[in-house]
Amino acid sequence: MNTVEKLLSHPDRVAKLVNGEMPVPIMVDIDPVDGICNLDCVWCCQKLSRDSRKPQVMERFIMQSLGPFCAAWGVKAWRISGDSEPLLHPNIECLISSGYDAGIKMGLITNGILLDKLSISDLSKLSWIGVSLDAGCEETWQLVKGGKNGDWNRIINGVRSIKERMPGFDIALKYLKFDSKANCSHLCKERQVSNYSDLPKFQKLASDLGVRTIIKEAYKIGDFPKFNECVVTPFGGVFDAYRNFHLCCDRRFSTPLTDDFTRDAWGELPRLWGGEKHHELISSIDPSKCSMCAKKAQNEALLSIMKPTEDIHFV
Repeated sequence: MNTVEKLLSHPDRVAKLVNGEMPVPIMVDIDPVDGICNLDCVWCCQKLSRDSRKPQVMERFIMQSLGPFCAAWGVKAWRISGDSEPLLHPNIECLISSGYDAGIKMGLITNGILLDKLSISDLSKLSWIGVSLDAGCEETWQLVKGGKNGDWNRIINGVRSIKERMPGFDIALKYLKFDSKANCSHLCKERQVSNYSDLPKFQKLASDLGVRTIIKEAYKIGDFPKFNECVVTPFGGVFDAYRNFHLCCDRRFSTPLTDDFTRDAWGELPRLWGGEKHHELISSIDPSKCSMCAKKAQNEALLSIMKPTEDIHFV
């Protein structure tokens, strides 16, 4: 099921948005770690924001409370990810258990270096894992990801171990096709690299490991945007390690609805949701200034429903 199909599988929330209401998010991002990463990806758009902040890990009591809070609010799913590597959190199992016990469906996006931290118990509580590999061999991986010697083998062994221990577990290797001369040159660091030639090796590696693949092309300057209005933000959001809640996963720290979602015994966020500040923040988003959009397809689908460009004739 693609992202648009997932969105449209919640017609009650789509109907609320069409009718001018503000539905509770279907899926939210959870950032258990902020301000630090164990890689230096050449295309990373989050490095500047990380460098501007002190490292922070989500407090245990917040992780323990997030599951019950989200379930009571009406959130259905979590994507544990962030602008940093989530498995750097020393107590990541606490967050996973909190979501699982509350009936939240969870997936994890990781660079894979620390996969060996996850126990069978942790894995059994997750629905899927996406490993951002972006290369088919160690040499290319070190070039585009800024990794250390030994980390490539640790990732591959971690994936292999999961498949051996839990053959039916859904794990995907992710590959962003990137060339610094063509893709996102405004984001690229000084390293001039390309991973295009590694794709066949990547596909063979995934096949040998028995996992699926997710292959995408990096944005090129001029590719985006194709729309003038952002309407998809009510369907998501980001809980970060600093207690901020952001409307957009691609615009962290430019769309904060609250600087402390635990304020007033966790009552502030539901109170702000759908209010004047919320609407003002959404209106302030100018897609022409966005360098990427993880929910581009969803936004276009919603716009076609809310503001169709052609009359529909029934014969």
